[in-house]
Amino acid sequence: MKLITTNAWALSAALILTSCSTSGDTGGAEPGNATSATVQPEQVNDFAASGGDTDSEVDEPEQPPAAETDTAEDSAEEPEAVSSDEALGTVRINDSITYTITQLRKCEPYDDEFIERELELQGLGEHDGERVQVDVYIETIAGAPFHDVSWAGPEGVFGSDGEANITWGADESSVLGSATLVDAWTQEEQLQLDFELGVPAETATCR
Repeated sequence: MKLITTNAWALSAALILTSCSTSGDTGGAEPGNATSATVQPEQVNDFAASGGDTDSEVDEPEQPPAAETDTAEDSAEEPEAVSSDEALGTVRINDSITYTITQLRKCEPYDDEFIERELELQGLGEHDGERVQVDVYIETIAGAPFHDVSWAGPEGVFGSDGEANITWGADESSVLGSATLVDAWTQEEQLQLDFELGVPAETATCR
C-alpha cells in the first residue's frame, strides 16, 4: 500500500466535495448523470512533491559574478639615464652629417674572468623622427686592450673591429675618439665616425 501525504489527501477531498456540490446544483439529477472527478495518482504525487503549493515556481539559479580581469600592465623600468633638450654629445659621420646626442647612460662596470670593461657608454638621439644610437666600450679582453664603437642610424647598423681610437677627456667626464666602422650585415660598406660624448657621474643598470 502506498503512503499518501496529508496534502495529497486534502487535494482528493477537495475534488470530491466539488463533485458533490456540482451534482446538488443540477436540481436532483439522476445519479447516473452526476459528474464525478477522478484523481489520478500522478496528480496526487505531483501535488505532494510540490508541498501543496500549486502556484510554486522554480527559482532560476543565480548567475556567478563575472570574473574580474587584471588590466594593470607591468611596465619594465628603464635604466636611469641623463637626458637633456640640449646636446650632451655629438656624432659625425663621414665628415658630412652631425647627429646630436640628447640622452646618455653609463652602464655598470662588467668584469668576469675573460672581459674587464672599464666603460660602457650609450648615447641616444633622434634625427628626422628616427632614433640614433652610439655605443662606446673601453675594455680589455684576455688582457689585451679592446676599444669598440658601434652605430645605429639612417645609414644602418655598423660596428668596429676593436681598434677604435678612444681617449678620456678632462677628469674623465667625457670621451672622444674616432673609428672606421663596417656594415654589420654585409661586412662590406664602411663609414668614418667621430664622436665626443659626456660621461654621466652615476651608473645605470643596462643588463
